[in-house]
Parts: sequence; structure tokens; C-alpha cells
Amino acid sequence: MRACVLILAGVIAATAARGQEATNPDGPAPPPAAALCTLEGTLVNAANGEPVRRMDVSLFGNHHSYGAETDANGHFLISGIEPDEYYLHSGGGRFPSQTYGQDKSRRRGTMLTLKPGDHVRDVVFRIAPGGVIAGTIYDGDGDPVVGANVVVLRVGRPADQGEMQSAGGEQTNDLGQYRIFALTPGRYYVVASARAQAPGPGDPTAPSGVVPLPTFYPGGADWSQASTVEVGIGSEIDGTDITLSEAHGARVRGRAVVEGFGGIPQRNYVSLVARNSRIPSYLFANTGTNTLDDKGNFELRGVPPGSYVLMSYWSKDDATFFGSTPLDVTGADVDGITLTLTRGTRVAGRFRAEHGAALNFGNLSVWLQPADAASTAGGSSQIKPDGTFVVENIYDGTYRLHVGGFPEEFYVKSAQLGGLDILGTDVTISHSQPPGPLEIMLSKDGGRIDGTVLDNQKPVAGAVVALAPNPPNRERDDMYSSKRTDDLGRFSLLGLPPGDYKLFAWPIEEQINWRDPDTLKNYEKSGTPVHVEEKKQQNVQLPLTVPQEEAQ
Repeated sequence: MRACVLILAGVIAATAARGQEATNPDGPAPPPAAALCTLEGTLVNAANGEPVRRMDVSLFGNHHSYGAETDANGHFLISGIEPDEYYLHSGGGRFPSQTYGQDKSRRRGTMLTLKPGDHVRDVVFRIAPGGVIAGTIYDGDGDPVVGANVVVLRVGRPADQGEMQSAGGEQTNDLGQYRIFALTPGRYYVVASARAQAPGPGDPTAPSGVVPLPTFYPGGADWSQASTVEVGIGSEIDGTDITLSEAHGARVRGRAVVEGFGGIPQRNYVSLVARNSRIPSYLFANTGTNTLDDKGNFELRGVPPGSYVLMSYWSKDDATFFGSTPLDVTGADVDGITLTLTRGTRVAGRFRAEHGAALNFGNLSVWLQPADAASTAGGSSQIKPDGTFVVENIYDGTYRLHVGGFPEEFYVKSAQLGGLDILGTDVTISHSQPPGPLEIMLSKDGGRIDGTVLDNQKPVAGAVVALAPNPPNRERDDMYSSKRTDDLGRFSLLGLPPGDYKLFAWPIEEQINWRDPDTLKNYEKSGTPVHVEEKKQQNVQLPLTVPQEEAQ
């Protein structure tokens, strides 16, 4: 993939070793010692004014990163800093990640400019403690649940679209209690889940019983029944108790067969995975069982109502077989399922560069991703120096092509499978009708956008610039691009596929999943429209992107 979402904590963890700079051995020679800078100050709890002791403080810019730890008085000292523009960052324990000078509403930080020989003292970095959500989880009988999973989900702007994202979580203790801390101010959903105590598969007469469902605070298995919890700086919200909803656990019975073999060995594993849920899928413990006999019969018990994918793998000698089928459980037992496992097929192909452009094919990657996110089947391949490849073990189903590893001045101009255009579309592959060759063409004739990110007519260094295609191409990851602005707020996007786009820019502190179409809906009105054509360059001045409600 061309770019990934910039996650601030990951940058710091990778680059800011305590008291040391993360250096680039291939970069320019360091400046003389007299030109190096020093930064010192105090880390202070914004809620009570007390010093924050033994906390990491990190300084990072476009080219260099440094770190230190506060002492018993909250004092920190970072020396040997190369002149540059930097953000100062801290966080840990009960303090969520924050940036010096961070704006409460926009999460922006103040960039510090260090000139040769600067010694900046008396910096006061006020860091706000996070909020806490705490409570107890009960079962249907009113007893505390030990080991229940509790997760808080940050409310987006507007209300959440698609699968909601976790902001923290933990398991309940021996009293059924939980306490989730270091939460940034905002509104949250709280959801709890517990593993069902279903009867084992060995006793066919045992009742399926009642099973707990993932349940939102204050009660109810549907997110539309949930109430949000408002968290402020350093606030502690106790008594956020949840009584788990329950439902009749159904039996799911069937037979797994391998095409051409008439059965599968005993102990083959069949699993049931939740799909199409607004609750993060990991809250649904995957349900699975071994087959009961050499005919492939299986029985799953205690399955709560929901939409699932039933799947299984099996290997024999050098061959691997896979099968999956969608399954809806409404509460009643489900019988007579036949899960057919088939041998995977192979997809052979070749990369080409338009006009014979020089390209290291060995750096490229190709991946056929299942259209059903719950499925684990899929395939990728190493690319040979001549551009040829073979993707093995592609099982019956619908897939989408992903290509990566090419230089930024190239773009995917075309992709054909057996003569059928599959670029940006789903394609169905079946072992009974093996597909023709996959031909992928890369081109250097894409468009280019140069620009500057401005805020109040001032350039914004380190901003994340993202180019996203307009609908209906929001699902085409090959049309997304991103860059960080340089010290003067400038950026260049190269190798852009022709089409219509929106251009966005966020301060580095904003952790925006800009590749998610539902997330982009929250910022649509403040995006800058651009039209890209082959071999054409354009220049833009780009304002910082604001949420939908602020753009109105």
C-alpha cells in the first residue's frame, strides 16, 4: 500500500529512545557542537499544578527525535538537539498522549523552533490527566462476572459509522469490577462481553442453555440502546454498571466435506466467526469445535443470535482445502448444514511498466483480499525480477486486488484477470473455472499536486496531507496518497491516477483514519476538490481540515 495512517504513539515509540536521538546514518553530517541546542522545562499536572515525576518527554521533528525523563521535581533536560522545528510530547500511566500547547478543541500542538545554539529554558508543559470509567459487570442472575471483557468506544463526529474503535479496555476482577483510565475528554460507549459457558459437544442431550451477549451500558445488545458516558479532564465516572443481556444459545449442526474425498478425518476444526457488527469483532469470542467423526459431522453449542461465517481448513499432503458459508442464527437450532471444502486454485500473472520504464519488480507486492472481512482466506505472492508471479491457494469466493511496493511516481494504470478489468472492482474466483492470467500495468504518467498547507496564512510544518478519491472510488486503495509537509508547510503528491478527489490536511496530532470512507464523511465539506489528469501538474494552497460541524 502506498501509505498508512500516521499514528503518533508509534512514531514516538520507534524514534524517541530515552535521552538519545534517532539518527539517520545516510543523512547529512551533524552540525558542529556549538550549533546544537538545549531544551529544558517542567512537566506539570494541569489539574492540580503538581510536577509529574518519572515521565518520558519526547521531542520530534521532520528529521530528528530526542527523549528524556522527568526527575523527582518534574524537570526535564534534552541536549544535543540539532536545529529544526519540533513538537514536544508526553504521556503515560494515567496521562493520555499529549503535545505541548495542544488545543483542547482541535488537538493541535505548538511547534518549537530551535535555531543554531539556542538554549531554551523554563518551558512549562501542562499535561492533563485522563478520565476514568469504572463499574461492575453482572450476569442475568445479578451475580458479578469474573473475567468479563469491558471496552470503551470513542464516539465519533457525527455518531459512529461502521465498526466502532476501542479507546481502552480490560477484564473484570474477582469482584466483577473494572476500571479503565487515561481516557481523553469526550463521549464514550461502554460495552461488556463474557464467554458463554456452553455445554460440551460430547453430550447430545444436554440443553443449549442461555448465553450472554455483548451488552452496551446501561443495557441492551444493540448499540442503538446505548447511552454515552461523558468524560472530562481527570474525571472519574464510577457506577457504570452493566447487566449482560442473555439469549437462548442455539445448536448449529452440520457436516464438513472435502470435495473429491467424501469426508474429512476426525478432529478437523470448524469455526464460527461473527460478521457485520458495529461492535468490534474481537468482543465476539470465536465459537469452534472439532468434527465428531470421520464423516465430518460437527455440532456447535451455545451460539447466540447473530450473523456469522462458518469456515474450516483441512490439509492433506501438499494440498490445502478451505470452505466457508454465511450463517444467520435467530435463536432456533440450525440443522443440516453442509460445509464444502475445496482445493485452492492458483492465479498466475505479470507486472509490466508502461513505455518500458525502469522498475524493480522485486519490490512489488500483489494481494487478493477476500471481499468478506470475516473470511481468513486470501493470497499474496513474491514477485520475480521479470515481473511474473503466482498466487497460490485462492479459494472459491469474491476478492479485490491490492498492489503495493512501487515508487511514488508510478500508479496502477490497469489490471485485467483473464481479459476482464478488475481494477477497483470485486472479482469472483472459482476452482471449477480457473481464471486466466492477471496482467497489471504500472505507469509513470500520473498527475502531480504540489502545495502548501496554511493555517491563518501561516505554513503548517509536519501536517498530514491526504488525497482521497471521490465516491464511488472510496474503496480503491490505489487512489489514496499522503505526505507530511516539510518545514515550510510544502508537500508534493506524485504518480496520481486520473480522477476526481478531495484533498485534506490535519495537524500531526490528529490521529485520523483517512483511508476509511466513513471517517472521511465527517470531514467532507472542508475537503478541497481537485481533478487529476495524466502528465499534468497543479498547485494548491490547502487549509487545515476541520470536522463537518465546524465547516458548516
